[in-house]
Amino acid sequence: MTQDYFHRFNTKKVFVDHRGAVVDDLAEARDHATRVVQSFTNERNLEDWRLGPACQRRSER
Repeated sequence: MTQDYFHRFNTKKVFVDHRGAVVDDLAEARDHATRVVQSFTNERNLEDWRLGPACQRRSER
């Protein structure tokens, strides 16, 4: 298991994910990242989030 942090950014802002998500593998991390991106792109505003997320991974020992 790893604790992954899904930071989001565009050309104007950076949003740091302070909670993160515990995931078992890369497929689960991909699924979570997809949900994060969808939540931002589904918002009703004019912000452009096409630069997307950046993932930071921390292994649990």
